[in-house]
Amino acid sequence: MIIESERIVKNPFVSVIVITYNQEKYIHQTLDSILQQACKFDWELIVAEDCGTDNTRQICIDYQKQYPEKIKLLLQDSNKGVMGNYLNVLSLCRGEYIAQCSGDDYWTDNNKLQKQVDFLENNKEYGLIFTDTDKYYENKKCFERAVLKNKINSNYGFIDHLIKKGFCAPATWVYRSKFSPVNFHYEKKNYVDESFVYLLDMFQISQVYFLKETTAVYRIIPNSVSFQIDIKRKYCFLKGLFEIQKVYLEKYNVASDIRFLVYLGGYLELLHLALQCRDDDFLCEAELFFKKQKQNQKYESYLLFPETLAMYRMSENAAQLLGDRSWIAYLLFWYKYIEKVPHWLFSLAVFFSDQQSGQNSLRNRICLKILREYCNFKGVKPDK
Repeated sequence: MIIESERIVKNPFVSVIVITYNQEKYIHQTLDSILQQACKFDWELIVAEDCGTDNTRQICIDYQKQYPEKIKLLLQDSNKGVMGNYLNVLSLCRGEYIAQCSGDDYWTDNNKLQKQVDFLENNKEYGLIFTDTDKYYENKKCFERAVLKNKINSNYGFIDHLIKKGFCAPATWVYRSKFSPVNFHYEKKNYVDESFVYLLDMFQISQVYFLKETTAVYRIIPNSVSFQIDIKRKYCFLKGLFEIQKVYLEKYNVASDIRFLVYLGGYLELLHLALQCRDDDFLCEAELFFKKQKQNQKYESYLLFPETLAMYRMSENAAQLLGDRSWIAYLLFWYKYIEKVPHWLFSLAVFFSDQQSGQNSLRNRICLKILREYCNFKGVKPDK
């Protein structure tokens, strides 16, 4: 259902979109920060509420009644999910430029829109501009300021974004409507993160500019889509990002050395989660990758790094490691494929990683065995 007044701006130069779902605690601040923009051009604000269960929808309706000349509402009849809601609201945009903000983030610079549109107007070769942002950690009630200041430089582009799965502050984006994500048909892909894939495509078809000013706050909420606490949900999200990376390696025929870095980074990040979630298919996939790379002496130092790091952490803080069973299984995975530890020891550690806490004697015996195996391999006498 679409709600708009006859008084709404007729020819907006910029369309600002907000997608929201169950964000009654934050949506006031989001909308107020946008409505405070000082612009020389006409603009519209389109809010898409995704059939939530709290009071977010009513809050949006109240704002539309208060600002009928600015706000249009898209009230979903059923939950469409982040991607579905996002693409639906994009189809309603009428402006030459599109800006966006999530319903739990907010803008902090009242001249944000004017600055970014002025840049795009004066630099036709650029298709998208984004800025720095602060992060606000909801559980800790504290800010991290200018999070992109030392992470994004003038040379940041497709390869950097692909390898790092870079965060580029989507709440600050302004882009030309001819590059609307609607035109990329993402609805057919079921990606876990629409902002990641969109910026990958934008880096390929246009120039992207980073404005070194902070104009927004990105709110970190535990168990939101991008910040999962639950292990399985976190694993599914991160694995989804890895799948996107693999798709875009093929889509743009990326060079082999970059392919290696992407695959290596993905398997390193996901192995310990895959062990905990018992994703045997993924572990087999990782096993095949490392077996192939083991034969390539050029990359041997890369493959030894996680084993060295894990061993360092064990010696530095054994007590902490003993309480984290996933690290034990993760460590032994590397021993199996790099240090030739017997298969039975690897299997025992995986079994142990699945057990409930309280197995102190078993934990100690296995950890001691791990240390002895490692010391024997390195020719070092273990401590008693």
